[in-house]
Amino acid sequence: MQESIKKPRSFSSVDISIKCVIVGDLQARKNELLYSYVDPAERSLENYIPWIVDNYCKKIQINNRTISLTMWDTSGQEDLSALRQLSYKNVDVIFILFNVFDKTSFENALYKWYAEVSERSEIMIIFLGNCDKPAEMEKDIWVPDAKKIFAEKGLIYLECPNLSPDIITKAITDSIAIYIDRMDHKIKNKKKCVLI
Repeated sequence: MQESIKKPRSFSSVDISIKCVIVGDLQARKNELLYSYVDPAERSLENYIPWIVDNYCKKIQINNRTISLTMWDTSGQEDLSALRQLSYKNVDVIFILFNVFDKTSFENALYKWYAEVSERSEIMIIFLGNCDKPAEMEKDIWVPDAKKIFAEKGLIYLECPNLSPDIITKAITDSIAIYIDRMDHKIKNKKKCVLI
């Protein structure tokens, strides 16, 4: 196991701890996205050893807040479904990753993966479109179609034009900022309620 990218499971002196789980088909390249995010200097998967569930922890700053962000990468195999369900415990944000050039990957994101996680009403779900086209793949679904479909369904959708560390970091940071904004809004609304 490549110990250098395995991060501590928690940090001291943080304002918020957020647990994220990423799901999606194998061709969506989940482990490549997370590996690049956690350790931008190690772009290659040459030293990566896959596990049924991988998790990494990273300390980030958003809006003057220090956040302990735990990222869980899950296996998409059907026979590991029961184990994958365990990773959803106490989760705050679920990322559903798909490849915008692969019609099957997109349809699985929208129907298979969304169906599996959407019953958890308190969890924020964010679709991430991987626009990094594999050389051997022809484009089956155009990006504007994906944007339109998600917009019509009222679902949050962000894109990664490629899987470079800067692009991935921006997509994840933007996602966590949306989550924090929603949580702040909920807290403010609760404070407005006064019992007489």
